[in-house]
Amino acid sequence: MTVFSVWGTFSAFGASPQFGAVLAAWFGAAAVVAALAAGTRAPATYDAATGRFFLQGSWVPLVLILGIFLTKYVVGVELAMQPQLARDGQFGVATGTLYGVFSGLFAGRAIRLLRLAMKPQVLAGTPAGA
Repeated sequence: MTVFSVWGTFSAFGASPQFGAVLAAWFGAAAVVAALAAGTRAPATYDAATGRFFLQGSWVPLVLILGIFLTKYVVGVELAMQPQLARDGQFGVATGTLYGVFSGLFAGRAIRLLRLAMKPQVLAGTPAGA
């Protein structure tokens, strides 16, 4: 989903003179949110013997995916109706920041799971985090 977020940023603002600021807003938001999200406890366990994660079902990934698609749609409609917005720094930075927040949330979740898998097992056969 991060690739889709970056693609949305490039497709909307790649030719804009403010593209550097938009990209910086995306990267800054993604880094901050990923760091914050990675610091939370993963609602999962990992079994090193089988190499499997055990995650409870959640509506959060669905909302994040829908958020990225909805943002891409709304930005596309706004740029089609008002092409001058592609050169508006505030619109670009706000959009880049929103895309960055979504990317950071996905990256933070991936970092939490990776950290969980790399955590040494306390007892043989006991999933980490259990």
